[in-house]
Amino acid sequence: MRMKKLLLLLTGGTICSFPDLEGHRSSDAKMAAPLLVETLRNSRSAYKNYEIDVETVSNVLSENMTVEVWNSLLEKLRLIVENTPQEYAGILIAHGTDTLAYTAPLLDYLMTGSRIPVMLVSAQKPLTDPDSNGGNNFVESVEWILNRRVQDGCWVVYRNMDGTTYLHRGSHLLQSGDYSNDFYSIDKKQEAPVFHVNADLLKEYTGLEEPLIMELNASSFLQDGILKIMPYVGINYANYSLKNVKSVMHGLYHSATAPVERGDSCVLSFINKCKKQEVPFYIFPCKADDYGYVTTKAMLDAGAKPLYGPSENAAYVKLLLSQSLGLTPDQQDAFMQIDIADEMVHQ
Repeated sequence: MRMKKLLLLLTGGTICSFPDLEGHRSSDAKMAAPLLVETLRNSRSAYKNYEIDVETVSNVLSENMTVEVWNSLLEKLRLIVENTPQEYAGILIAHGTDTLAYTAPLLDYLMTGSRIPVMLVSAQKPLTDPDSNGGNNFVESVEWILNRRVQDGCWVVYRNMDGTTYLHRGSHLLQSGDYSNDFYSIDKKQEAPVFHVNADLLKEYTGLEEPLIMELNASSFLQDGILKIMPYVGINYANYSLKNVKSVMHGLYHSATAPVERGDSCVLSFINKCKKQEVPFYIFPCKADDYGYVTTKAMLDAGAKPLYGPSENAAYVKLLLSQSLGLTPDQQDAFMQIDIADEMVHQ
């Protein structure tokens, strides 16, 4: 029986970047590819000579990540799951850090149940910098796949600046802090248990039995159109347009509140506007039956849909995915409440 290979997909980011004469970095994925492979070849890993296919999907710094770039990556992953799942032991994806915590839950949702583990590999500095953690993260990711310690979904191996390397479940990964090069998970576990998709639960709510990536429309994949809002003092909801908006995800203050006064410029007026245009309005994080203020009750009574369980970035990506699956409004609401990739940490 022929041994399965590894597949390295490059998207760009710091791990694929090189500094110019002034020290400013830009991405060059094709130039970075041999450096990553060489890092493995020169390591002490038992798998240092393992066969790796390399392909470039995109070449963007991750702050420039778009839904269109995501779709290029998803097209590649879907073809593998559909046609050649037996060819690869796992997939490594070189990715930048700025939007790592968005791509990680997206791929966790889509690849759970595929039986092909995906590892996102990032770095805080270019590979040519001796202080870069990119090489370590890459070699460790290979080890986690080939030792079969991760067998499904999407994961991130990342060495923080104190030298500690963490394994993050994709759906648990949090954004790095401001001016920080460290990553943590929402549950602070170094090694989350491998989660296997509950096909019966997915079928019950949405009719899905295969990995979710197989349920996306192959011609369009993800459909953009989420308006994400955070409350602040002085916010005026009359300034927000619903043009091309398919769903609204509204963040809340720490008490699960938002401003409900000021007439036409308050959130209640905006919720009513969304309702008239049949645009779902979700508030996050909010428990449907556990809140302490009349302002929260006013939003729920006006038609806001509560979201609670995942991290903020995982909830956003899940909402983006839900509106791309062709679900009815009731199915979309149910989809947002079920546990797909162990993301409902707080429930």
